[in-house]
Amino acid sequence: AFSIGKWKKYTVVDDVALQINVSGECEIQAYHCVGTADRKSLFSGRIQTPEEVDQFITCETRVIDVKIKKNEKGYEVSFLEQPDEGIIFVSIKAKEECKLSGGYYFTVKEPTQVPYLGLGICTFKREDFLRRNVNSVLEEIDKEDSVLHNKVEVFISDNGQSVEPSMFEHDKVHLYPNKNAGGAGGFTRTIIEAVYENPKNNISHMILMDDDIELYTEVLKRTYLFLSYMKEEHKGAMVGGEMFPLDKRYRQFEAGAEWRGPDLWFYNKSWNMKTREAVAANEEENPIDYSGWWYSVIPVPVIKSQGLPIPMFIHYDDVEYGTRNKKNGTILLNGICVWHPQGINKAPVRMTYYDLRNVLIGMAPKERRYPVKSVITNLRNRAIGAVMRYRYLDVEVCFEAFEDFCKGPRYFMDLEPVKKHEELAKFNNVYVSLEDAGVELKDLHNKRVGNIKSKFLFLWGLLLWLLPSVRKIRVVGSEDIGLPFSAKRLFYYDETKNMGYVTEKSYTRAWKDVCRYFKVTSMLRKNYDKIMDEWEAMKPEYTGIDFWKEYLELGEE
Repeated sequence: AFSIGKWKKYTVVDDVALQINVSGECEIQAYHCVGTADRKSLFSGRIQTPEEVDQFITCETRVIDVKIKKNEKGYEVSFLEQPDEGIIFVSIKAKEECKLSGGYYFTVKEPTQVPYLGLGICTFKREDFLRRNVNSVLEEIDKEDSVLHNKVEVFISDNGQSVEPSMFEHDKVHLYPNKNAGGAGGFTRTIIEAVYENPKNNISHMILMDDDIELYTEVLKRTYLFLSYMKEEHKGAMVGGEMFPLDKRYRQFEAGAEWRGPDLWFYNKSWNMKTREAVAANEEENPIDYSGWWYSVIPVPVIKSQGLPIPMFIHYDDVEYGTRNKKNGTILLNGICVWHPQGINKAPVRMTYYDLRNVLIGMAPKERRYPVKSVITNLRNRAIGAVMRYRYLDVEVCFEAFEDFCKGPRYFMDLEPVKKHEELAKFNNVYVSLEDAGVELKDLHNKRVGNIKSKFLFLWGLLLWLLPSVRKIRVVGSEDIGLPFSAKRLFYYDETKNMGYVTEKSYTRAWKDVCRYFKVTSMLRKNYDKIMDEWEAMKPEYTGIDFWKEYLELGEE
């Protein structure tokens, strides 16, 4: 299928045709399809399985007229109607024995620009993934008949300093051993080298992408061609990649997201992209703020005008940067996507520190600043939920994130990121085997509670928490949203490790957390706007090239 609506909106392409390479006689029929999704139902919170998502996605399909001309390769299909929305596609029915060998959509329009792409890859000891992706790109750009020939260079930030220089002996690959300042530091290093330190000054767009994705060079081709025909008024827009998981490759994990203060709203999650309805409805544009840096295309003029990312170490760096460029927008396109490993609730507890501290930093500008009441409500809900599940480390890491944020931007800029990351390991849970914990897997409670209203669920859980425990230990799974509060201890089982960690009810520790909560929230209420103003005022400094060079210790090379 061809995303006719988006190509007509964002590029100068307004007349597209299709070449079908096939031998033998065929019957060809063309269609136009517009999809839609009941987003109110999808965001209602009632949907619990991916399969339930499908019923809220529909499309309308109709036949459109075409002119078909036989040629030496097969058939050229001219669409007599060029719709302004949705997708177009064809069906091919063999009238005799045929062999279909390929095809492509094409236009006679001239490109508006000649992009030169810089692939920015941040890697940390994932040589196998890195080798596979980079070699596939190199193989493509070395083909003289490829649209990517001599149009791509690869910039690798080796945060683990483990990649052998001999891994890629190619003049289009540049490898930089880098200080492990997290993903933000790695991606920024690639930008610095490609945009600011590149003597050729030839990069028009940076494509930031994770080192562990599964990337197909067709995605790069589509990206390149889309950028080549971009209308002048849209040249400042970012182009994002939709993400799919490796285990269920047809279930879209995310197609852009919206930043709503302390919360993120993910769009088109769990859509079954094997269906015509989902492919068509995926063309609908949502009010997204950003697309993740598993694959994100950033025009170089945007980088030079907006500055570099915030040194957040990890998490929310892509969120903040995409939102910073909201006036130009982020474009998503069917077929520009990657596959990425997924894990549900498997992130170490210390990652919560970055999630909370970084979202507060990102909210500093007045146009994105949420009221202190919303921030405190978010902290309260997190704290109560964690305490009632005996997850005191989760609570304490939240408090540390808020306290460090309140220390202001100067403390943040002077922070040694590697040392801080190591210190945060104190918040990680210690995993033990089922045998060492004295539990059996047959006792696992991993079922969702039925349609019980959240207020009643909370009161029920609070009552059970306050009362003496009726059992010694309960085994729960990572997705459990039941009521494990009637046990003295909880064993949180991780099926990927076949291990888990134990938490234990403690009224003393809970009381300490309550006292610390009031201390932190009191500080926020008194100083919130002042602290936010400080972060906003100093942003040009901690997103500037001079700060980043010092932060990454580049002057010492």
